[in-house]
Amino acid sequence: MSSNEEIDLLDFIKYAFNKYLLISFIVFFCIVIGGVFCYINNDKVTLTLDITPKVYSPFFYTSCNDDVECRNEIFKTLLVSRVDSRFSVNENKKSNTLNLKALVSRNEANEIENSLLSLNAALNAWYADDVDNVLQELNARHADNKSTETLSRAYLIAVATKRYLDKGDIVIISEPVVVARYNTTMVLLLSALVGLIFSLLLVMLSYHNRQEENKCINCQFNIK
Repeated sequence: MSSNEEIDLLDFIKYAFNKYLLISFIVFFCIVIGGVFCYINNDKVTLTLDITPKVYSPFFYTSCNDDVECRNEIFKTLLVSRVDSRFSVNENKKSNTLNLKALVSRNEANEIENSLLSLNAALNAWYADDVDNVLQELNARHADNKSTETLSRAYLIAVATKRYLDKGDIVIISEPVVVARYNTTMVLLLSALVGLIFSLLLVMLSYHNRQEENKCINCQFNIK
């Protein structure tokens, strides 16, 4: 850095220091805007939970055989049709879980948490219908001597599924987690930072204009 550049930097620091009232006002104004934003959105929360299937009914196996991804996709479709429509459902392939996420108000979050109590019952009802239908069909085919290895496997799966159904334990539903959608501290810090950057840019622009004006004045004196 040259001597002139060092002098310009020191001069700018002095100039910016003299503009501390302007800088403080802009930073304060941005913090106020951030505070108003947090106040308006204080009621908005994010509700998340995970659902993991413990067992699959015979329909999953007859449709997908041993394709795990296919079975998970069917379960996801089933879940979307049974869960509250305000939830988005995303699959986590690493943990073999389905993540449910809803962006709602605090009052809506309470409503959704209550509706989750009936979700397990709804899934159990669908599984129970599937198991009953499969067992009835298998019994009918067995009576007609049309039993095959595939049907025998479906029967074993249906019996195993029924054990879980009797316990009402076909899925694992985690405890819902409710957090504020916007972190007040982070929003205020970002607001202050934006205000500081914006005010410094204004000061730099003002300083640059002053330098240009000084150059023009010096040029006029030189010409004279």
